[in-house]
Amino acid sequence: MMAAYRENLLLEESVARLSVLNSEERLLTFLLSLVDERQLDRFPISIRVPVQKNEIAEIISVTPESCSRTLTKLQKQGVIEWKDREKMLILDKTVKHLVPFIKFFR
Repeated sequence: MMAAYRENLLLEESVARLSVLNSEERLLTFLLSLVDERQLDRFPISIRVPVQKNEIAEIISVTPESCSRTLTKLQKQGVIEWKDREKMLILDKTVKHLVPFIKFFR
């Protein structure tokens, strides 16, 4: 009973913390969660993205259309760059402030 209570409490805490992030921040945090922690200080960060855009949208709790628009916006801003279907680069060092939130996607 206590284990279920603690698990529920942790889930509520995760939801509360992620709710303070906007869709761009949730997307970038998810992408950062795919990276080995030792590489988080090396830019650009190369990421293998093992899921499709619609799955990313579900994970970060946005519509597929919103996820696509956010990816396009971040690419136009020079924050990310798609290399191919499964490989992406994070170019902008300002995303480092999101590192504490990656634990919610692991």
